Amino acid sequence: MKVRNYEKKYLIILLMVLLLFSEILIVITLSIIKVEEYSKITGVVIKDNLVLIVVDKNERKTIYSNKILFFNNKKSKYQIIEDRGIVMTKNKKDYYQLVLKFSFKNKKVNDVLEMVFIKGRIHLINIFKIIWEGG
Repeated sequence: MKVRNYEKKYLIILLMVLLLFSEILIVITLSIIKVEEYSKITGVVIKDNLVLIVVDKNERKTIYSNKILFFNNKKSKYQIIEDRGIVMTKNKKDYYQLVLKFSFKNKKVNDVLEMVFIKGRIHLINIFKIIWEGG
C-alpha cells in the first residue's frame, strides 16, 4: 500500500515538538529576565540645587531606598536635606514633604522639575500579567 503525503505524520509531530519546546523556552526566559520599574515625581525649586517634593508613603520609601535619580536623562546623586513629615492627609492617605539636594542648571526659584526614581525590579512575565488583567 502506498503512503500519501497527507498521511505522513512525522513532519507534523516534529513541528509540534518544536513549537512546544519554543513556548517552554519563552516562558522560562520571561520568568528570569527582570526590568526596572520607574516612578516619576514632580518637585518645585526652592533654592539653588534644592527641590521641594510632596509624596505619599510608598514614594517616600522609594526615595529613601535610592541615592540616584534621573533628571533630563542623566543620573544624579541626591541627598535628603529635610523631611518635614506629614503635611497633608487626603482620602485617608498621608503625604510627606521632602527637600532634596542635587545639581541642576538653568532653573530659577518656583520652576517645576520632573525627576525619575528607580522603584524596583519586576519580572517580564508579571508585566504581561498586568497587561492581561487590564490594569
